[in-house]
Amino acid sequence: MALRVSNRLINTLGPALPMRNATCNQRSAHSHSIAKKVLVIPAANSKISQGTISEALKNGYHIIALTSDKQKSMKIYKNTLQDTRFQVVEIGCQDYSNFDSIKQCVKEALQGKLFDQVAVVNTLGGTKSTVGAPDKENTLKVKNIDMPLGFIQGTLQATKDSAGTQSVVHISSIAASISSSVCTYAKIRRTAETRITDSVQGSQVNKVTHLRVGLVQSDIEIGKDRTPYLNSGHNHSSENWRGYPLVAVGGHDDVAVHSPVNLKDVAEGALAAAHRDFGPDHWIVDGVSKQLMTQRDYLTYFTKNKNVLCVHMPLEVLHKMTQIVADGRLQPYAIHIIEALQNNPQILDSEAFETLLGRPAKTLCDMYSNIEEFQSEGPELLTYIKELLREARANPSQLVDLAKTAIAADAWKLSLIKK
Repeated sequence: MALRVSNRLINTLGPALPMRNATCNQRSAHSHSIAKKVLVIPAANSKISQGTISEALKNGYHIIALTSDKQKSMKIYKNTLQDTRFQVVEIGCQDYSNFDSIKQCVKEALQGKLFDQVAVVNTLGGTKSTVGAPDKENTLKVKNIDMPLGFIQGTLQATKDSAGTQSVVHISSIAASISSSVCTYAKIRRTAETRITDSVQGSQVNKVTHLRVGLVQSDIEIGKDRTPYLNSGHNHSSENWRGYPLVAVGGHDDVAVHSPVNLKDVAEGALAAAHRDFGPDHWIVDGVSKQLMTQRDYLTYFTKNKNVLCVHMPLEVLHKMTQIVADGRLQPYAIHIIEALQNNPQILDSEAFETLLGRPAKTLCDMYSNIEEFQSEGPELLTYIKELLREARANPSQLVDLAKTAIAADAWKLSLIKK
């Protein structure tokens, strides 16, 4: 479906976008406007997109940000909309897969301007993060292959005559770095990287970087009541468990394999990758810090209680739960990754990411060691439990199967964290 982009423009706060029937003189006038660099980024409302846009504005970029939720974008960027370098363009979510729609959308947003550099940073991808049924394989392919490819190819085609150089940065998943023959999500993520790299062969793209990220943590913000506030944008992050005396941990959790990373570092790394003149033409980078943590370490990092009881749940029980209803990190792929790491611990190397940043990546201790009190969202446990029971009642055999698995599992374990 073709877009009427000129009617979908949310905010340019500069010269209005030229209509498609603009005169030659109008187009010629725009073509003499030379700017240094422009960032084209989708999914404007995601946490990683927000962080990248903020960092890009600080570094002098012009920005074309695509969104499928206009109203939410207006709220998120209300303090940024006055910047004339910043454009937010509405596009239907399904149109990210449509090469022609993306090409038209981005080409009109360029307003005929020329740029020394076009940085295409893809933040599309992932899997269902809200309470509900897990994504099926076909849905995962659309989200992680079709949509990123449509966005990247359409953007590159739209900007090829407007740019001195083009570069592509694909925000991938750390799942792609973790070996698991049964993890569909990880295999699809790896396929996406290959397809993206192959798609730019023979083009004028200078560099392609696949930045694989996992546990991304935000910085502390100041809330409306001037109270420090922390929200990393996903359920079951460490800050969400801070007030709980009991925390669920998947499996034995004996090896430190998780390396949380700072959102600003991810943004800085993405922009550094976009204009790098070093490293391989096609580079895979694990976006991790040096701080190694077990699940238990991570989930109890902020707990305020003196003693925290950790219930180590057998992975087969968690697998059964995710087949009924998924939420946040309690997804089929997440349990497969925990299982892969438990069977074959892999310490991911932070060296390449540090090369991009030109410094060590921030750890949780770097980010939060001076914070004593803050507000945060809690994990949606009640919502998840209600949804689990609702789905199980609709199919009682699933609930019976889960109960049998829980009873038969012999890997239950309790451990105590003393603060």
